Amino acid sequence: MAGSILHYDYVKELGRGGMASVGLFKEKTLNRLVAIKVLEGRDEEKIKRFQREADFSMALKQENLPAVYDYFVNKENVHCIVMEYVDGADLSVLLKKHHTFPPYVAAMIIREIARGLEYLHERGIIHRDIKPSNVRLMTDGQVKLMDLGIAKRGDQNTRDHLTSTGVIIGTPSYMSPEQASGDPVTYQSDIFSLGSMFYEILSGSKPFHADTNLNLITLIAQCRYKPLHAACPHLPPDIVRIVHTAMAKDPRRRYATAGQMIKDINFFLEGISQLEIRKFLKKFYEAATPDPPNQDWSFFHKLPHLDATLTLTPAEETKNKSGSPSVNQTKKLWIIGAVACIVCFCLGLSLPYLYERLIPVQRFGTDPYGTVTLNLKSTDPDRLQDTRIYINEREYPRADNLENEFSLHYFRNGWNSLKIQFPLMYQIYDYQFYFDKPSDARSLNVDVDDLVRQHNQYRAEGRKYGFAVLSEPRDVSVYFNNDFKNLIARSPSMLSYLTLKQPVQKISLQKNGYRTKETEHRFENDRNYLIRIDMRRDADSHR
Repeated sequence: MAGSILHYDYVKELGRGGMASVGLFKEKTLNRLVAIKVLEGRDEEKIKRFQREADFSMALKQENLPAVYDYFVNKENVHCIVMEYVDGADLSVLLKKHHTFPPYVAAMIIREIARGLEYLHERGIIHRDIKPSNVRLMTDGQVKLMDLGIAKRGDQNTRDHLTSTGVIIGTPSYMSPEQASGDPVTYQSDIFSLGSMFYEILSGSKPFHADTNLNLITLIAQCRYKPLHAACPHLPPDIVRIVHTAMAKDPRRRYATAGQMIKDINFFLEGISQLEIRKFLKKFYEAATPDPPNQDWSFFHKLPHLDATLTLTPAEETKNKSGSPSVNQTKKLWIIGAVACIVCFCLGLSLPYLYERLIPVQRFGTDPYGTVTLNLKSTDPDRLQDTRIYINEREYPRADNLENEFSLHYFRNGWNSLKIQFPLMYQIYDYQFYFDKPSDARSLNVDVDDLVRQHNQYRAEGRKYGFAVLSEPRDVSVYFNNDFKNLIARSPSMLSYLTLKQPVQKISLQKNGYRTKETEHRFENDRNYLIRIDMRRDADSHR
């Protein structure tokens, strides 16, 4: 791989696998480090998989997934994918060195992987290769889920865990029972694999062991493994329950979505913020990677709560006479949980601008035209940390302190875009201003705390609802938001629980020989709904 590729200068090799090698390169034009994945060989099957990985990855913008910048074939007909350079260590390397991770560290890492999975699943992509070597812990505490080489669309319901040559697709040790049995993979197959990895980093051993792949697949198909509480009696019961739920043999007893698993992990982590998790994992990386590693891990066996405004006094931490938590303690948990959920919801919305953030800030070469007086207010200084401001898609240079009122210039005649990005909230707000002459002035007051409260109403992990469907005739298919690829229920259905991303949903009901019926409803958090529909009067025929 040594040598330049187009306008990328080779630095060193990062790794090599059966399908491709990965090297570190320096991009000349933008003066940044990137990782380039180079396909080995010219097998048609490998090329198709490589192209599919590039197609999937180019459209993904989420913090727990590496950004992909380009895909090209050079003059030697070598296929290359240009990716974000993820500076850190594979979990497989850390596991070989330490065998197990402290429970809170393990939960945080799994939570971050689940967030990446949730993003993939919402876009109809099944990863199919969740394992420690495909997860990297970065130097800054971020966790990245790597390698979409064998990912597939969720609507491809073929039994494709084997290729035409009989080679297993995926890593056998982390397969789900349905994969091992030859059934189609689903989003819940990824959740089972994630649970298997969770088991391994808590216990120090894989849940399934066998001397041959055939015996291993048989064990997985039967879901025969030593319960985690028996393998590690010292683990907290809550974390054991999460692992066992993720590894349930019957998908109906498994977590239905990655978001449900995230919610339980958040509860175990007592709702600490995304910022705290990043700082905690950064310290873990610094302790785990040196040779020899730091042997004192007592810091990682308790949760940090850095927000002094949420710290309870000893009197408030005690329970009341009835044995139930005090009102203040309950309030604390709600607040912490709300902030954590807001951060998770906002995470995916800021990363479409990752590519722009890596490009050096452009200088404003025009004369000032118009003025906007900006005032950002927040009782939590962390929410304003690293705030970025963009005027007409160009980053505006600013002072570090954003707590005071200040003026923005260099707008243009006509409509202007002012974007404010809060990295710690994972959110971007876009404001539009019209300037007719250079002396025009506008003011903008942004109450960041109020924005947080507004997002709390629509947090992705908190909007749970239950529904059941009754209809005449029977066997009516129910879909949400006209997504006819993903069937939600068939009438009559039992009470089911799902997560909503929007409060208002369009419900479509279909049956052959009848007109599709649509209705729109606004759902409220944690409520159950019964849908009754009579389609007989709308029948086009009596087929």
